[in-house]
Amino acid sequence: MCARILRRNTSKYPVNESEYVGIAGYTNQLFRHAVKNGFQFSLMVVGQSGLGKSTFINTLLQTDLSEYEGKLLPSTTKINERTFYIVENKIKLKLTLIDTPGFGNSINNSFCWKPIANFVDSRFAEYMDEENKIERKTKIEDKRIHLCLYFIPPSGHSLSEIDIKFMKKLHDKINIIPVIAKSDTLTSSELALFKSTILNDIQENDIKIYEFPIGESLRQDVLKPYIRVPFGIVCSNSVIKDKNGHLIRVRKYPWGIVEVENLDHNDFIFLRDIILKKHFIDFVEETHCVHYENYRYNRLLNGFKNSIGSYDPVLDVEEKILELENEFNKQKLNMDKIFEERVLSREVQLKEKEFQLKEFETKLKDDLFKKKEILKKLEGSVNGLIDGFKYQCSLENKAYTVSEKK
Repeated sequence: MCARILRRNTSKYPVNESEYVGIAGYTNQLFRHAVKNGFQFSLMVVGQSGLGKSTFINTLLQTDLSEYEGKLLPSTTKINERTFYIVENKIKLKLTLIDTPGFGNSINNSFCWKPIANFVDSRFAEYMDEENKIERKTKIEDKRIHLCLYFIPPSGHSLSEIDIKFMKKLHDKINIIPVIAKSDTLTSSELALFKSTILNDIQENDIKIYEFPIGESLRQDVLKPYIRVPFGIVCSNSVIKDKNGHLIRVRKYPWGIVEVENLDHNDFIFLRDIILKKHFIDFVEETHCVHYENYRYNRLLNGFKNSIGSYDPVLDVEEKILELENEFNKQKLNMDKIFEERVLSREVQLKEKEFQLKEFETKLKDDLFKKKEILKKLEGSVNGLIDGFKYQCSLENKAYTVSEKK
């Protein structure tokens, strides 16, 4: 069956050209709808402390968010969430920034990903509960996480265990883009090798990072931003004027400066354009059509296992006990290993000390023997002197006696 192409007949009634009526005007309707309702976007930044996550947000939005308090939302987990309302050219954006302070700073980081995973699931659960209400809102507030930027330390080696575990546990829940923080600490060749190593680690561990919908285009200018994944970025709060009087963000060093918005220095511009200019809506659609639908499917498949009506506290306690037992066993193995290493180290130290003491004892015995020999020689010399002195005295006494008789 062939599809028929419909052609609209021209109306016999004259109309004003400025009042065009047709499907080509749908884009204007979408624009008016966007202006009226605005957008909602939630950006999560995850990484260990000191990688410049807050500085990246300031650089991305070209402002210092510390000057704005925002709306700090309460949270029972170690997650900070701030909401800002941004208006630009009549377009309203409700931007929610989620930070995870203390991530990866614990002694045992085996389950550091779990609070974040629970947080993401809770947002899906809130959205689904709103959808399932009898009296639903016309527009459901979207608090789901649309994008997660995972900051990787610029070690230059490979992904750490915590990096692999986090991305593997959450790649089916959120859109993840890996980012190499403070890439100016690496040379160009080191950065290229580090990127290749990271991509190999991602492939070997079956980690699914966000795939950009670029189609089948082979144009170099189209592919150029995407072949630089993971993006090596440099961010700064310092602003100076260049020779043309334009304000630029830089990082100053004794040997020169690194320009944040210079592609020869880092990939920040590509990452910024991808987030704000090219794929902003794609992240929202991917979250709704893929990650949220997967969550919804699994929840319906399990019969609302986590819902209030079918909540099983016994099962929940058993799961927590099993989790704690696994954590305890892992910590016990770790402590046993540390104890064995310390015992072995102490034994080595004691053996070295014993060897040193034996050497010292041997040296003392040698010194004592030598001193005894010297003492014997001295005693012999003294005895010889005494005998000589006695002999001399006897001779003198005899001579004195003879002289008195005369």
